[in-house]
Amino acid sequence: MSAAVVAVPPMMHVPSILLVEDNPFDAEMFCHAMRSTGVNIDVKVAPTCSDARTMIESGEFSVGVVGEHLRDGWGSSMAEQLRS
Repeated sequence: MSAAVVAVPPMMHVPSILLVEDNPFDAEMFCHAMRSTGVNIDVKVAPTCSDARTMIESGEFSVGVVGEHLRDGWGSSMAEQLRS
């Protein structure tokens, strides 16, 4: 299988991902996978639902990726809140 990687021109918006994940190893693996694409992607990690809410209020994200079992809540509930 082959994949094409397209670099985002500097004048375009850099996609940003909010990763809500309390497991440091899983968060690092996700960040590593994003870096290995060669595409300029900004990944911010929130280890709790509370941290994610704060980050959402102060920033703009292109996409959110949410783990299921978090210290202070369920990822599915957090995802529903993000949709509304």
